[in-house]
Amino acid sequence: MKNHIFIFTFLLFPFISFSQIENDSIEFHFESSKNNWFKIPSNEWKFDGNYAIKRIGYWKGSPCGDVPETERVIGIRRNDTIFINYNKKMDPLCDPRIGVAGNAIDLVINTKKYPNYRNLIIKEVKNEDCKTDSCLIENINNIINKPFINKEEITVKSDSRGGYETYTVYFDYNVPILIERKIKEIIHFDYLDNSTEDKSKYVYAKFYIRNWEKNEFIRVGVFKTLLNNGEIQKIAMPVHYEFDYDKDKISEIKINKRNSR
Repeated sequence: MKNHIFIFTFLLFPFISFSQIENDSIEFHFESSKNNWFKIPSNEWKFDGNYAIKRIGYWKGSPCGDVPETERVIGIRRNDTIFINYNKKMDPLCDPRIGVAGNAIDLVINTKKYPNYRNLIIKEVKNEDCKTDSCLIENINNIINKPFINKEEITVKSDSRGGYETYTVYFDYNVPILIERKIKEIIHFDYLDNSTEDKSKYVYAKFYIRNWEKNEFIRVGVFKTLLNNGEIQKIAMPVHYEFDYDKDKISEIKINKRNSR
């Protein structure tokens, strides 16, 4: 029995000691509970200075993704409703046999910024309910700057004139969720009056990954050209324009990341 208690305590350690306040706005944030962990969610508010605190959930289960982690929680307020996405995701490298995990999460409201906090309605939304392209894009944009997201940048090629091709990849549990590919081309012009000119052209696209294994994604791209007057001309990338990412190259980054652990 002692071994089981030790495992449970050890797995709670990351959630308790390293709980990070995730500011979803200046009005509210989420944090791991500092009080009775086993208290069920309630409508009661506790107060700490200018902050009102409410328990929104307690979970116990597999340490590989069944239990929400505080740093992964995303909240958006619209009028008097806070939509909460616990953003649970299974860790593909985790072995569920290592034990049991638990976490309790509190919603913390700045009462000066939002004095009507008692009127709040809390609704849970889940990633699997996100069916539209705009919903997927919004969800990914909301988490790419979170501390649990790993960002890798590589330069594929460059030339003496300043041209280059780069990739920026955002990983969640070593799975790409967003890929940015950027190409800069230097186009050289020779004119009849013997003058010359170099012009810069950029091709840039974001690939929001819906399913990495099936290679399903949403592409949002743009062409940028630096004009003679110093302004940048932007043209949206047509849907049928051929501009993809190199999946083998991204997979190499994944392998290198895993081997470096």
